Amino acid sequence: PRFLSDATLDGLPAAGWLLGAHNRLGPGLAATLASEGVQADAVRLAVGAESFPRADHAWVLVTRSPKDPARALAWVSADDPAAIRGLAAKLPHYGRYSWLAFRGDAPDNVGKGTWPPTGSELSRILDGPSTTAAPLPARKALAEPAPRFDADRIAETVNWLADPAREGRKPGSKGMEAATAWVETRLAATGLEPAGDDGHRQAWTGEGDVPLVNLVGRLPGTDPTLPPVLVLAHLDHLGFGPLEPDGPPVLFPGADDNASGVAGLLEIAAALAAEPPRARSVLFAITTAEESGSVGARHLVDALGATRPMACVNLDMIGRPERLLVLDVASAREWRYALMGATYTTGVPSVPAPVPLAAGDHAACLDVGIPGIQFTTGPHADYHRPGDTADKVDATHMAQILAVPLEVIRWLAQRLDPLESTNTSTDAPARPPSSGAGVGLGTLPDFAFAGPGVRVQEVRPGSSGEAAGIRAGDIILAVNGAPVADLRALAEAWRAGRAGDRVTVRIDRSGQTLDLEAVLEPRALGGPR
Repeated sequence: PRFLSDATLDGLPAAGWLLGAHNRLGPGLAATLASEGVQADAVRLAVGAESFPRADHAWVLVTRSPKDPARALAWVSADDPAAIRGLAAKLPHYGRYSWLAFRGDAPDNVGKGTWPPTGSELSRILDGPSTTAAPLPARKALAEPAPRFDADRIAETVNWLADPAREGRKPGSKGMEAATAWVETRLAATGLEPAGDDGHRQAWTGEGDVPLVNLVGRLPGTDPTLPPVLVLAHLDHLGFGPLEPDGPPVLFPGADDNASGVAGLLEIAAALAAEPPRARSVLFAITTAEESGSVGARHLVDALGATRPMACVNLDMIGRPERLLVLDVASAREWRYALMGATYTTGVPSVPAPVPLAAGDHAACLDVGIPGIQFTTGPHADYHRPGDTADKVDATHMAQILAVPLEVIRWLAQRLDPLESTNTSTDAPARPPSSGAGVGLGTLPDFAFAGPGVRVQEVRPGSSGEAAGIRAGDIILAVNGAPVADLRALAEAWRAGRAGDRVTVRIDRSGQTLDLEAVLEPRALGGPR
Protein backbone atom coordinates (compact mmCIF):
# COMPACT_ATOMS: atom_id res chain seq x y z
CA PRO A 1 0.00 0.00 0.00
CA ARG A 2 0.97 3.63 -0.48
CA PHE A 3 1.12 5.88 2.60
CA LEU A 4 0.25 9.55 1.97
CA SER A 5 -0.17 12.57 4.18
CA ASP A 6 -3.67 14.05 4.22
CA ALA A 7 -1.98 17.38 3.41
CA THR A 8 -0.96 16.11 -0.03
CA LEU A 9 -4.55 15.40 -1.19
CA ASP A 10 -7.17 17.92 -2.22
CA GLY A 11 -10.10 15.56 -1.64
CA LEU A 12 -11.12 12.00 -0.85
CA PRO A 13 -9.16 9.33 -2.72
CA ALA A 14 -10.95 6.77 -4.89
CA ALA A 15 -10.32 4.14 -2.19
CA GLY A 16 -8.24 3.63 0.93
CA TRP A 17 -7.96 4.10 4.69
CA LEU A 18 -8.10 7.43 6.49
CA LEU A 19 -6.16 7.16 9.76
CA GLY A 20 -6.64 9.38 12.81
CA ALA A 21 -9.54 11.32 14.31
CA HIS A 22 -7.92 14.60 13.22
CA ASN A 23 -7.50 13.44 9.62
CA ARG A 24 -8.31 16.46 7.40
CA LEU A 25 -10.28 14.24 4.98
CA GLY A 26 -12.36 12.55 7.69
CA PRO A 27 -15.24 15.07 7.73
CA GLY A 28 -15.60 14.60 3.97
CA LEU A 29 -16.00 10.84 4.40
CA ALA A 30 -18.48 11.39 7.25
CA ALA A 31 -20.45 13.77 5.03
CA THR A 32 -21.09 10.93 2.58
CA LEU A 33 -22.85 9.11 5.46
CA ALA A 34 -25.04 11.97 6.62
CA SER A 35 -28.09 10.23 5.14
CA GLU A 36 -27.41 7.36 7.56
CA GLY A 37 -27.55 9.72 10.57
CA VAL A 38 -23.75 9.90 10.97
CA GLN A 39 -21.96 12.89 12.54
CA ALA A 40 -18.23 12.59 13.16
CA ASP A 41 -15.54 15.09 14.07
CA ALA A 42 -12.54 15.32 16.37
CA VAL A 43 -14.82 15.33 19.44
CA ARG A 44 -17.36 12.55 18.98
CA LEU A 45 -18.96 9.99 16.69
CA ALA A 46 -22.77 9.89 16.52
CA VAL A 47 -24.75 7.27 14.60
CA GLY A 48 -28.46 7.86 14.94
CA ALA A 49 -29.29 7.91 18.65
CA GLU A 50 -25.92 6.43 19.70
CA SER A 51 -22.99 8.68 20.56
CA PHE A 52 -19.36 7.87 21.42
CA PRO A 53 -16.81 10.46 22.63
CA ARG A 54 -13.37 10.82 21.17
CA ALA A 55 -11.71 10.31 24.57
CA ASP A 56 -10.75 6.67 25.34
CA HIS A 57 -12.56 5.43 22.20
CA ALA A 58 -11.69 4.04 18.79
CA TRP A 59 -13.96 4.38 15.73
CA VAL A 60 -14.29 2.72 12.36
CA LEU A 61 -16.52 4.07 9.54
CA VAL A 62 -16.79 2.44 6.11
CA THR A 63 -18.59 3.79 3.04
CA ARG A 64 -18.70 3.37 -0.71
CA SER A 65 -16.30 5.63 -2.53
CA PRO A 66 -18.11 8.63 -4.14
CA LYS A 67 -15.68 8.33 -7.04
CA ASP A 68 -16.07 4.57 -7.56
CA PRO A 69 -19.05 2.84 -5.88
CA ALA A 70 -17.40 -0.53 -6.48
CA ARG A 71 -14.65 0.43 -4.01
CA ALA A 72 -14.64 1.49 -0.37
CA LEU A 73 -13.27 4.14 1.96
CA ALA A 74 -12.68 3.63 5.68
CA TRP A 75 -11.89 6.07 8.51
CA VAL A 76 -10.13 4.55 11.54
CA SER A 77 -9.09 6.36 14.69
CA ALA A 78 -7.92 5.50 18.20
CA ASP A 79 -7.54 7.99 21.01
CA ASP A 80 -5.12 5.73 22.92
CA PRO A 81 -2.16 4.41 20.86
CA ALA A 82 -2.15 1.29 23.08
CA ALA A 83 -5.48 0.27 21.54
CA ILE A 84 -4.14 0.14 17.99
CA ARG A 85 -2.56 -3.32 18.26
CA GLY A 86 -5.78 -4.86 19.61
CA LEU A 87 -7.86 -2.96 17.08
CA ALA A 88 -5.79 -4.36 14.20
CA ALA A 89 -6.28 -7.90 15.55
CA LYS A 90 -10.04 -7.54 16.02
CA LEU A 91 -11.10 -5.76 12.84
CA PRO A 92 -10.85 -8.86 10.56
CA HIS A 93 -13.57 -10.47 12.70
CA TYR A 94 -16.03 -7.59 12.16
CA GLY A 95 -16.10 -7.67 8.37
CA ARG A 96 -19.90 -7.65 8.12
CA TYR A 97 -20.31 -4.26 9.86
CA SER A 98 -20.39 -0.72 8.41
CA TRP A 99 -19.42 1.09 11.62
CA LEU A 100 -17.79 0.14 14.91
CA ALA A 101 -17.00 1.81 18.21
CA PHE A 102 -14.51 0.48 20.79
CA ARG A 103 -13.47 1.62 24.27
CA GLY A 104 -10.26 1.22 26.27
CA ASP A 105 -6.90 -0.17 25.25
CA ALA A 106 -8.11 -3.79 24.78
CA PRO A 107 -10.20 -2.37 23.03
CA ASP A 108 -13.75 -3.57 23.86
CA ASN A 109 -16.55 -3.24 21.30
CA VAL A 110 -19.32 -0.95 22.53
CA GLY A 111 -21.23 -0.25 19.32
CA LYS A 112 -21.71 -1.65 15.82
CA GLY A 113 -24.11 -1.43 12.92
CA THR A 114 -24.69 -1.96 9.22
CA TRP A 115 -25.95 0.50 6.59
CA PRO A 116 -29.07 -0.61 4.77
CA PRO A 117 -28.23 -1.90 1.28
CA THR A 118 -28.77 0.54 -1.60
CA GLY A 119 -28.19 0.16 -5.28
CA SER A 120 -28.07 -3.62 -5.09
CA GLU A 121 -29.34 -5.57 -8.06
CA LEU A 122 -30.90 -7.95 -5.54
CA SER A 123 -33.31 -5.30 -4.25
CA ARG A 124 -35.94 -3.05 -5.80
CA ILE A 125 -37.90 -0.17 -4.30
CA LEU A 126 -41.41 -0.32 -5.74
CA ASP A 127 -43.33 2.95 -5.67
CA GLY A 128 -47.01 3.27 -6.42
CA PRO A 129 -50.06 1.31 -5.27
CA SER A 130 -49.60 -2.08 -3.64
CA THR A 131 -50.28 -5.15 -5.70
CA THR A 132 -51.80 -8.53 -4.85
CA ALA A 133 -49.84 -11.62 -5.74
CA ALA A 134 -51.45 -13.65 -8.47
CA PRO A 135 -52.68 -17.06 -7.26
CA LEU A 136 -50.42 -19.91 -8.21
CA PRO A 137 -51.87 -23.11 -9.61
CA ALA A 138 -51.86 -26.06 -7.23
CA ARG A 139 -49.02 -28.46 -7.89
CA LYS A 140 -48.75 -32.06 -6.86
CA ALA A 141 -45.57 -33.31 -5.28
CA LEU A 142 -43.18 -35.10 -7.62
CA ALA A 143 -43.42 -38.16 -5.42
CA GLU A 144 -45.72 -39.18 -2.57
CA PRO A 145 -44.10 -41.37 0.10
CA ALA A 146 -46.05 -44.50 0.91
CA PRO A 147 -47.82 -44.38 4.30
CA ARG A 148 -45.72 -46.00 7.03
CA PHE A 149 -48.80 -47.80 8.38
CA ASP A 150 -51.88 -49.22 6.68
CA ALA A 151 -54.96 -47.26 7.80
CA ASP A 152 -57.29 -49.86 6.26
CA ARG A 153 -55.68 -52.66 8.27
CA ILE A 154 -55.87 -50.55 11.43
CA ALA A 155 -59.57 -49.96 10.82
CA GLU A 156 -60.12 -53.67 10.18
CA THR A 157 -58.55 -54.56 13.54
CA VAL A 158 -60.56 -51.98 15.48
CA ASN A 159 -63.81 -52.93 13.72
CA TRP A 160 -63.34 -56.62 14.46
CA LEU A 161 -62.43 -56.17 18.12
CA ALA A 162 -65.18 -53.61 18.82
CA ASP A 163 -67.88 -55.56 16.97
CA PRO A 164 -70.86 -56.39 19.24
CA ALA A 165 -70.10 -60.07 18.62
CA ARG A 166 -67.03 -59.61 20.86
CA GLU A 167 -69.37 -58.73 23.77
CA GLY A 168 -67.19 -55.85 24.96
CA ARG A 169 -64.24 -58.23 25.61
CA LYS A 170 -64.83 -58.72 29.31
CA PRO A 171 -62.32 -61.24 30.75
CA GLY A 172 -63.87 -64.70 30.94
CA SER A 173 -66.49 -64.02 28.27
CA LYS A 174 -66.86 -65.87 24.95
CA GLY A 175 -66.22 -62.59 23.17
CA MET A 176 -62.90 -62.17 24.97
CA GLU A 177 -61.90 -65.74 24.10
CA ALA A 178 -62.61 -65.06 20.42
CA ALA A 179 -60.75 -61.74 20.50
CA THR A 180 -57.72 -63.34 22.15
CA ALA A 181 -57.56 -66.13 19.56
CA TRP A 182 -57.94 -63.65 16.67
CA VAL A 183 -55.21 -61.34 17.99
CA GLU A 184 -52.96 -64.32 18.67
CA THR A 185 -53.15 -65.24 14.98
CA ARG A 186 -52.31 -61.66 13.99
CA LEU A 187 -49.39 -61.54 16.44
CA ALA A 188 -47.98 -64.82 15.11
CA ALA A 189 -48.22 -63.47 11.55
CA THR A 190 -45.76 -60.69 12.41
CA GLY A 191 -43.03 -63.31 12.82
CA LEU A 192 -42.30 -62.58 16.48
CA GLU A 193 -40.97 -65.42 18.60
CA PRO A 194 -43.51 -66.86 21.07
CA ALA A 195 -42.62 -65.61 24.55
CA GLY A 196 -45.47 -66.95 26.68
CA ASP A 197 -45.77 -70.09 28.75
CA ASP A 198 -47.56 -71.90 25.91
CA GLY A 199 -46.58 -70.36 22.60
CA HIS A 200 -47.64 -66.73 22.66
CA ARG A 201 -50.03 -67.37 25.58
CA GLN A 202 -49.38 -66.64 29.22
CA ALA A 203 -52.45 -68.11 30.95
CA TRP A 204 -53.52 -68.20 34.59
CA THR A 205 -56.68 -68.04 36.70
CA GLY A 206 -57.68 -64.74 38.18
CA GLU A 207 -59.91 -63.70 41.03
CA GLY A 208 -63.27 -65.46 40.95
CA ASP A 209 -61.79 -68.32 38.87
CA VAL A 210 -61.84 -66.12 35.75
CA PRO A 211 -59.44 -67.47 33.07
CA LEU A 212 -56.96 -64.74 32.08
CA VAL A 213 -54.57 -64.70 29.11
CA ASN A 214 -51.77 -62.37 28.07
CA LEU A 215 -50.25 -62.68 24.60
CA VAL A 216 -46.48 -62.13 24.39
CA GLY A 217 -44.14 -62.10 21.40
CA ARG A 218 -40.43 -61.36 21.26
CA LEU A 219 -38.42 -59.57 18.59
CA PRO A 220 -34.87 -60.81 19.37
CA GLY A 221 -32.02 -58.35 19.71
CA THR A 222 -28.37 -58.89 18.89
CA ASP A 223 -27.29 -58.80 22.56
CA PRO A 224 -29.37 -61.20 24.71
CA THR A 225 -27.64 -59.94 27.89
CA LEU A 226 -29.38 -56.56 27.64
CA PRO A 227 -32.78 -56.17 29.35
CA PRO A 228 -35.57 -55.93 26.77
CA VAL A 229 -37.95 -53.11 25.88
CA LEU A 230 -41.57 -53.86 26.77
CA VAL A 231 -44.45 -52.60 24.59
CA LEU A 232 -47.95 -52.95 26.06
CA ALA A 233 -51.57 -52.64 24.96
CA HIS A 234 -54.55 -54.10 26.80
CA LEU A 235 -57.20 -56.09 24.97
CA ASP A 236 -59.94 -56.27 27.61
CA HIS A 237 -62.82 -53.85 28.15
CA LEU A 238 -65.98 -53.62 30.28
CA GLY A 239 -68.29 -56.07 28.53
CA PHE A 240 -71.98 -55.66 29.43
CA GLY A 241 -73.15 -53.74 32.46
CA PRO A 242 -75.49 -51.01 33.71
CA LEU A 243 -74.81 -47.32 33.28
CA GLU A 244 -76.58 -46.66 36.58
CA PRO A 245 -77.31 -48.79 39.62
CA ASP A 246 -80.24 -51.09 38.90
CA GLY A 247 -80.16 -49.99 35.24
CA PRO A 248 -80.41 -52.42 32.30
CA PRO A 249 -77.17 -53.89 30.97
CA VAL A 250 -75.68 -52.20 27.92
CA LEU A 251 -72.71 -53.02 25.71
CA PHE A 252 -69.41 -51.21 26.13
CA PRO A 253 -67.68 -51.80 22.75
CA GLY A 254 -64.25 -50.42 23.75
CA ALA A 255 -63.15 -49.28 20.28
CA ASP A 256 -60.78 -46.55 21.39
CA ASP A 257 -60.31 -48.23 24.78
CA ASN A 258 -58.43 -50.20 23.76
CA ALA A 259 -58.93 -51.85 20.38
CA SER A 260 -57.02 -48.84 19.02
CA GLY A 261 -53.97 -49.60 21.16
CA VAL A 262 -53.97 -53.27 20.15
CA ALA A 263 -54.19 -52.28 16.49
CA GLY A 264 -51.28 -49.87 16.98
CA LEU A 265 -49.14 -52.47 18.75
CA LEU A 266 -49.68 -54.99 15.95
CA GLU A 267 -48.68 -52.41 13.33
CA ILE A 268 -45.52 -51.39 15.19
CA ALA A 269 -44.57 -55.03 15.79
CA ALA A 270 -44.89 -55.79 12.07
CA ALA A 271 -42.86 -52.71 11.14
CA LEU A 272 -39.97 -53.54 13.50
CA ALA A 273 -39.99 -57.21 12.53
CA ALA A 274 -39.29 -56.15 8.93
CA GLU A 275 -36.17 -54.19 9.98
CA PRO A 276 -32.69 -55.43 10.94
CA PRO A 277 -32.45 -56.39 14.62
CA ARG A 278 -31.20 -53.86 17.15
CA ALA A 279 -29.18 -54.46 20.30
CA ARG A 280 -32.08 -55.03 22.68
CA SER A 281 -34.94 -57.47 22.30
CA VAL A 282 -38.43 -56.00 22.20
CA LEU A 283 -41.28 -57.76 24.01
CA PHE A 284 -44.77 -57.06 22.65
CA ALA A 285 -47.47 -57.90 25.20
CA ILE A 286 -51.23 -57.73 24.67
CA THR A 287 -52.52 -57.82 28.21
CA THR A 288 -55.80 -58.64 29.92
CA ALA A 289 -57.73 -57.29 32.92
CA GLU A 290 -56.34 -53.77 32.67
CA GLU A 291 -59.75 -52.43 33.63
CA SER A 292 -59.45 -54.32 36.95
CA GLY A 293 -56.20 -52.62 37.95
CA SER A 294 -53.67 -53.71 35.30
CA VAL A 295 -53.85 -57.29 36.54
CA GLY A 296 -52.42 -58.73 33.32
CA ALA A 297 -49.53 -56.29 33.10
CA ARG A 298 -48.61 -56.85 36.74
CA HIS A 299 -48.69 -60.62 36.25
CA LEU A 300 -46.41 -60.23 33.22
CA VAL A 301 -43.85 -58.01 34.99
CA ASP A 302 -43.77 -60.34 37.99
CA ALA A 303 -43.27 -63.34 35.69
CA LEU A 304 -40.31 -61.69 33.96
CA GLY A 305 -38.45 -61.74 37.27
CA ALA A 306 -34.76 -60.94 36.84
CA THR A 307 -35.24 -60.21 33.12
CA ARG A 308 -37.32 -57.11 33.86
CA PRO A 309 -37.43 -54.65 30.97
CA MET A 310 -35.31 -51.51 30.81
CA ALA A 311 -38.38 -49.44 29.86
CA CYS A 312 -42.11 -49.80 29.13
CA VAL A 313 -44.11 -48.13 26.35
CA ASN A 314 -47.88 -48.39 26.70
CA LEU A 315 -50.42 -47.75 23.90
CA ASP A 316 -53.86 -47.00 25.31
CA MET A 317 -56.66 -44.99 23.66
CA ILE A 318 -54.85 -43.67 20.59
CA GLY A 319 -57.79 -43.64 18.19
CA ARG A 320 -59.29 -40.16 18.42
CA PRO A 321 -58.01 -37.22 16.32
CA GLU A 322 -56.80 -35.16 19.28
CA ARG A 323 -53.32 -34.30 20.50
CA LEU A 324 -50.87 -37.13 20.97
CA LEU A 325 -50.28 -37.02 24.72
CA VAL A 326 -47.45 -38.80 26.50
CA LEU A 327 -48.05 -39.63 30.16
CA ASP A 328 -45.46 -40.07 32.93
CA VAL A 329 -42.47 -38.65 31.07
CA ALA A 330 -41.05 -37.73 34.48
CA SER A 331 -40.25 -41.42 35.12
CA ALA A 332 -36.88 -41.05 33.33
CA ARG A 333 -34.67 -38.08 32.54
CA GLU A 334 -34.31 -39.04 28.86
CA TRP A 335 -38.00 -39.33 27.90
CA ARG A 336 -38.47 -35.64 27.02
CA TYR A 337 -35.39 -35.59 24.82
CA ALA A 338 -36.40 -38.82 23.10
CA LEU A 339 -39.82 -37.34 22.32
CA MET A 340 -38.24 -34.14 20.99
CA GLY A 341 -36.10 -36.27 18.67
CA ALA A 342 -39.05 -38.38 17.57
CA THR A 343 -41.10 -35.27 16.78
CA TYR A 344 -38.21 -33.81 14.77
CA THR A 345 -37.70 -37.06 12.86
CA THR A 346 -41.36 -37.80 12.14
CA GLY A 347 -42.86 -34.31 11.96
CA VAL A 348 -45.64 -35.49 14.30
CA PRO A 349 -45.93 -33.36 17.47
CA SER A 350 -46.46 -34.88 20.90
CA VAL A 351 -47.37 -33.22 24.20
CA PRO A 352 -45.81 -34.50 27.46
CA ALA A 353 -48.39 -34.44 30.26
CA PRO A 354 -46.93 -32.45 33.17
CA VAL A 355 -48.64 -34.36 36.01
CA PRO A 356 -47.73 -38.01 36.82
CA LEU A 357 -50.76 -40.27 36.39
CA ALA A 358 -49.68 -43.94 36.32
CA ALA A 359 -53.18 -44.83 35.20
CA GLY A 360 -52.48 -47.53 32.61
CA ASP A 361 -50.65 -50.82 32.21
CA HIS A 362 -47.29 -49.06 32.39
CA ALA A 363 -48.07 -48.52 36.09
CA ALA A 364 -47.00 -52.16 36.54
CA CYS A 365 -43.52 -51.02 35.52
CA LEU A 366 -43.56 -47.74 37.42
CA ASP A 367 -44.53 -49.51 40.63
CA VAL A 368 -41.29 -51.52 40.57
CA GLY A 369 -39.06 -48.63 39.53
CA ILE A 370 -38.96 -49.24 35.75
CA PRO A 371 -39.35 -46.11 33.60
CA GLY A 372 -42.60 -46.19 31.63
CA ILE A 373 -44.72 -43.92 29.45
CA GLN A 374 -48.14 -44.11 27.86
CA PHE A 375 -49.13 -42.76 24.45
CA THR A 376 -52.75 -41.64 24.21
CA THR A 377 -54.89 -39.17 22.30
CA GLY A 378 -56.66 -38.36 25.55
CA PRO A 379 -60.06 -38.77 27.17
CA HIS A 380 -63.37 -37.99 25.49
CA ALA A 381 -67.08 -38.06 26.26
CA ASP A 382 -67.35 -41.70 25.09
CA TYR A 383 -64.70 -42.90 27.56
CA HIS A 384 -66.14 -46.00 29.27
CA ARG A 385 -69.49 -45.36 27.64
CA PRO A 386 -71.55 -47.32 25.09
CA GLY A 387 -70.65 -44.64 22.52
CA ASP A 388 -67.02 -45.81 22.23
CA THR A 389 -67.69 -47.40 18.85
CA ALA A 390 -65.43 -48.25 15.93
CA ASP A 391 -66.88 -45.63 13.58
CA LYS A 392 -65.44 -42.89 15.83
CA VAL A 393 -61.87 -44.18 15.61
CA ASP A 394 -59.79 -42.24 13.08
CA ALA A 395 -57.57 -44.89 11.50
CA THR A 396 -55.98 -42.39 9.12
CA HIS A 397 -54.87 -40.25 12.05
CA MET A 398 -53.61 -43.31 13.87
CA ALA A 399 -51.49 -44.27 10.84
CA GLN A 400 -49.74 -40.91 11.22
CA ILE A 401 -49.23 -40.69 14.98
CA LEU A 402 -47.93 -44.27 15.30
CA ALA A 403 -44.69 -42.95 13.80
CA VAL A 404 -43.82 -41.39 17.17
CA PRO A 405 -44.00 -44.49 19.41
CA LEU A 406 -42.30 -46.46 16.64
CA GLU A 407 -39.39 -44.00 16.66
CA VAL A 408 -39.17 -44.06 20.47
CA ILE A 409 -39.13 -47.88 20.55
CA ARG A 410 -36.41 -47.94 17.89
CA TRP A 411 -34.35 -45.55 19.99
CA LEU A 412 -34.81 -47.66 23.13
CA ALA A 413 -33.92 -50.89 21.32
CA GLN A 414 -30.63 -49.53 20.03
CA ARG A 415 -29.66 -47.77 23.28
CA LEU A 416 -27.00 -49.69 25.19
CA ASP A 417 -27.16 -47.70 28.43
CA PRO A 418 -30.11 -47.91 30.83
CA LEU A 419 -32.40 -44.93 31.25
CA GLU A 420 -31.74 -42.64 34.21
CA SER A 421 -34.81 -43.48 36.21
CA THR A 422 -36.44 -40.75 38.27
CA ASN A 423 -39.15 -43.11 39.52
CA THR A 424 -39.01 -45.63 42.36
CA SER A 425 -41.51 -48.08 43.70
CA THR A 426 -41.76 -46.03 46.92
CA ASP A 427 -42.71 -42.74 45.27
CA ALA A 428 -44.83 -44.04 42.39
CA PRO A 429 -47.83 -41.74 41.93
CA ALA A 430 -51.15 -42.92 43.27
CA ARG A 431 -53.34 -44.64 40.72
CA PRO A 432 -56.64 -42.83 40.01
CA PRO A 433 -59.80 -44.73 40.90
CA SER A 434 -60.55 -47.73 38.72
CA SER A 435 -62.94 -47.14 35.89
CA GLY A 436 -65.43 -49.78 36.92
CA ALA A 437 -66.53 -47.95 40.07
CA GLY A 438 -66.48 -44.53 41.69
CA VAL A 439 -68.24 -41.23 41.09
CA GLY A 440 -67.66 -38.02 39.17
CA LEU A 441 -69.38 -35.22 37.30
CA GLY A 442 -68.95 -36.41 33.73
CA THR A 443 -66.06 -34.00 33.12
CA LEU A 444 -63.02 -35.03 31.09
CA PRO A 445 -59.66 -33.53 32.19
CA ASP A 446 -57.01 -31.93 30.01
CA PHE A 447 -53.95 -34.07 30.75
CA ALA A 448 -51.63 -31.47 29.21
CA PHE A 449 -52.64 -28.75 31.72
CA ALA A 450 -49.87 -28.15 34.26
CA GLY A 451 -52.10 -26.59 36.92
CA PRO A 452 -52.73 -25.41 39.47
CA GLY A 453 -56.14 -27.01 39.26
CA VAL A 454 -57.63 -29.32 36.64
CA ARG A 455 -58.76 -27.84 33.34
CA VAL A 456 -61.91 -29.39 31.86
CA GLN A 457 -61.34 -30.56 28.31
CA GLU A 458 -64.88 -31.77 27.68
CA VAL A 459 -68.17 -32.15 29.54
CA ARG A 460 -70.25 -35.20 28.68
CA PRO A 461 -73.70 -34.22 27.39
CA GLY A 462 -76.43 -35.04 29.90
CA SER A 463 -73.98 -35.35 32.78
CA SER A 464 -74.35 -33.81 36.22
CA GLY A 465 -71.40 -31.56 35.40
CA GLU A 466 -73.29 -30.11 32.46
CA ALA A 467 -76.38 -29.66 34.64
CA ALA A 468 -74.27 -27.76 37.19
CA GLY A 469 -73.07 -25.37 34.50
CA ILE A 470 -69.49 -26.59 34.14
CA ARG A 471 -68.06 -25.83 30.69
CA ALA A 472 -65.08 -26.94 28.64
CA GLY A 473 -62.14 -24.70 29.53
CA ASP A 474 -63.17 -24.22 33.17
CA ILE A 475 -60.43 -24.91 35.73
CA ILE A 476 -61.53 -26.85 38.82
CA LEU A 477 -59.80 -25.23 41.83
CA ALA A 478 -61.50 -26.86 44.83
CA VAL A 479 -64.17 -29.37 45.85
CA ASN A 480 -66.10 -28.69 49.07
CA GLY A 481 -63.44 -26.15 50.03
CA ALA A 482 -60.52 -28.60 49.64
CA PRO A 483 -57.97 -27.27 47.12
CA VAL A 484 -57.49 -29.30 43.94
CA ALA A 485 -53.87 -28.93 42.91
CA ASP A 486 -53.88 -31.48 40.11
CA LEU A 487 -55.66 -34.50 38.68
CA ARG A 488 -54.56 -36.78 41.49
CA ALA A 489 -56.09 -34.44 44.06
CA LEU A 490 -59.34 -34.38 42.08
CA ALA A 491 -59.37 -38.19 41.98
CA GLU A 492 -59.01 -38.24 45.77
CA ALA A 493 -61.94 -35.84 46.08
CA TRP A 494 -64.16 -38.11 43.97
CA ARG A 495 -62.97 -41.20 45.84
CA ALA A 496 -64.26 -39.68 49.09
CA GLY A 497 -67.77 -39.14 47.68
CA ARG A 498 -70.79 -41.26 46.90
CA ALA A 499 -73.32 -41.10 44.10
CA GLY A 500 -76.01 -38.55 44.96
CA ASP A 501 -73.77 -36.42 47.20
CA ARG A 502 -74.05 -32.68 46.64
CA VAL A 503 -70.70 -30.94 46.29
CA THR A 504 -69.54 -27.36 45.81
CA VAL A 505 -67.09 -27.04 42.95
CA ARG A 506 -65.01 -23.87 42.73
CA ILE A 507 -63.90 -23.07 39.21
CA ASP A 508 -61.89 -20.43 37.39
CA ARG A 509 -63.60 -19.30 34.20
CA SER A 510 -61.46 -16.85 32.23
CA GLY A 511 -60.20 -15.24 35.44
CA GLN A 512 -63.58 -15.21 37.20
CA THR A 513 -64.02 -17.45 40.25
CA LEU A 514 -67.39 -19.24 40.52
CA ASP A 515 -68.84 -21.68 43.06
CA LEU A 516 -71.17 -24.22 41.43
CA GLU A 517 -73.39 -26.79 43.13
CA ALA A 518 -73.28 -30.27 41.58
CA VAL A 519 -74.48 -33.80 42.31
CA LEU A 520 -72.01 -36.67 42.06
CA GLU A 521 -73.03 -39.32 39.56
CA PRO A 522 -71.83 -42.92 39.34
CA ARG A 523 -69.28 -43.81 36.74
CA ALA A 524 -70.08 -46.46 34.20
CA LEU A 525 -70.74 -49.68 36.08
CA GLY A 526 -70.00 -52.15 33.28
CA GLY A 527 -67.17 -54.63 33.55
CA PRO A 528 -65.33 -56.05 36.57
CA ARG A 529 -66.04 -54.32 39.90
